[in-house]
Amino acid sequence: MKKLSLLLTLLLVLLSPLAPAMAKGETFNSGDYKCTPLKDSSVEIKKYTGEASVLEIPSQLDGCAVTSIGGQAFALCDSVTQVTIPDSVTSIGSEAFHTYRYLTRIIIPDSVALIGSNPFVDCFALTDIVVSPNSPVFETIDGVLFEKNEKKLVCYPYAFTASGYAVPQDTLVIGNHAFDSCKSLTTVTTPDSVTFIGNAAFAYCESLSEIALSSSLTSIGYDAFFSCESLTRITIPDGVDSIGSSAFYGCVSLTEATVPASVTSIGDGAFNGCPSLTLIVTSGSFAETFAQENGIPCKFAN
Repeated sequence: MKKLSLLLTLLLVLLSPLAPAMAKGETFNSGDYKCTPLKDSSVEIKKYTGEASVLEIPSQLDGCAVTSIGGQAFALCDSVTQVTIPDSVTSIGSEAFHTYRYLTRIIIPDSVALIGSNPFVDCFALTDIVVSPNSPVFETIDGVLFEKNEKKLVCYPYAFTASGYAVPQDTLVIGNHAFDSCKSLTTVTTPDSVTFIGNAAFAYCESLSEIALSSSLTSIGYDAFFSCESLTRITIPDGVDSIGSSAFYGCVSLTEATVPASVTSIGDGAFNGCPSLTLIVTSGSFAETFAQENGIPCKFAN
């Protein structure tokens, strides 16, 4: 009897459509979803392949709880106008809902404890990010999404039409892609609490002509101001030690950038595509050497 019972159990496992994938940790299909099993027997959605206009993400797939939405899992779904995220989800990956052209409102449940780089990049119609006051991790301030503990600005909604924005006091980090492609912004002010500007944080903000950077800033990520075509001058505060690759690439109107002696690292192409640029540098500094090696005109700060 024991042998028969064991054989029946083994047969059921082998016949289960999910069991092989769960055993190997491989991606499997469940309806319109491609999923990957996680160690706790829950699953992460890796890709949505459907065409629903009103999308209710399931809390379970093949009997397993959906706890994670992977990076770009729902990207480029032009048909979607509404999304419901179930309470089972605890993490949302980077750019998970990239380019939802008609999505105007998103509700983030209290269960979500982790969000990667701005999940809503190029959500052209997004004006309303809803977070419960009871959320232990996230909040919205004047409609802008923040992570509480890290004091990080996660997402400034693309469809906001204001020309100016002042980042709230005590914000420490402007996250990756936080303002990406926000075309209405012309001026941004960052408080002295901000220490880091993330990768592509202001990329493609084509109307941005003026930004006041924090005096506490220490690092500027790669592509941070990529193709900010209206930016004419930038003063990088003393204390910044690194400027990422392509940080100001394609800032075609940039005529003057002040780079302090504290900067010891400037990534490849940081100022490429800036035809009228002059760097204001300290004599003998890393920035002077960088300018000379890259054929960028420079003059010395007073």
